[in-house]
Amino acid sequence: FQREQGVVLGLTTAASVWAIAAVGVLAGSGAYVASIIGAALVVFILELDRLPLLRRVAPRKIRDEQRGEEDEDD
Repeated sequence: FQREQGVVLGLTTAASVWAIAAVGVLAGSGAYVASIIGAALVVFILELDRLPLLRRVAPRKIRDEQRGEEDEDD
């Protein structure tokens, strides 16, 4: 991951790689049910940010993202 202008980038990607590696270890050890549950849990957690209800809870984050997109367009 990187730090750019006070913002950490790539941390979610790094964490998801570690989580999926752990799911792979579970599957490799024969714990198939646990690996399926773990994979579903990882996908659910990674997709939480896309739920409209949670986007209303963090409007500042959305505003900051939109401002960043506007700055790139200029």
